[in-house]
Amino acid sequence: MEKILLTILTAFSISICSGQARLPLFKDTYSRKGKPKIAMGIEMRERVVQYLGPFKDTITIEPIPDKSVAIGDNKVLIDDTVRNKYAYYTNGKLKISIDPLTHVTLEEYEWWSKKPEYKYYKANPIIIHNETDSTTIVGYGYTIPIVLEALDIDKVWKPVEIRYIYDCGIGLEYILLKPKDIMCVLAPVYGGDFKTKLRYKLGNSLSSEFVGQISRRQFDFKGKYK
Repeated sequence: MEKILLTILTAFSISICSGQARLPLFKDTYSRKGKPKIAMGIEMRERVVQYLGPFKDTITIEPIPDKSVAIGDNKVLIDDTVRNKYAYYTNGKLKISIDPLTHVTLEEYEWWSKKPEYKYYKANPIIIHNETDSTTIVGYGYTIPIVLEALDIDKVWKPVEIRYIYDCGIGLEYILLKPKDIMCVLAPVYGGDFKTKLRYKLGNSLSSEFVGQISRRQFDFKGKYK
């Protein structure tokens, strides 16, 4: 009871101090708890939707055998005309909220490793809130292109993650977030040798800044960030 009350009060205080939207409670169903993720370089993240719909008081974090279930009917096939019918996430009008003190478990199947297996990481739930009156395109396929940025040693904001890129776009669908609805995705809590300010970015929408730790190697990126 005391732990639940503390979670409620923490989320409430962070919301008041940072101007964030009200956050739900998160029920973690995993018995195996995760550890911070140590990245070997900049990370390409596939952010799978945990919940999408009207605001609810509690969101359950559980295994996702079918990535399409949480998205439901909130999707439309990608074609040249769709972008003219909906708002787009690059407009900077989405509200991104995160409580860095709230932790749940993120399950990832690391198929690219020499020994493919499930890994479990400590994670923060991120809430994306469409406070506008327009249905907004917020992602594609099964992923939301929200990435983590960090303040480097020169006090310049740089990405330490890049959005997931599909090999082929044929048959992909846009993910839609209706007016006043929310979406939940998970973000691993990183560990490392560099303590700095962090924030999440989706298009031109930014979360509040918070302090965390990453690996300096996550700044290594030779390509062009979009």
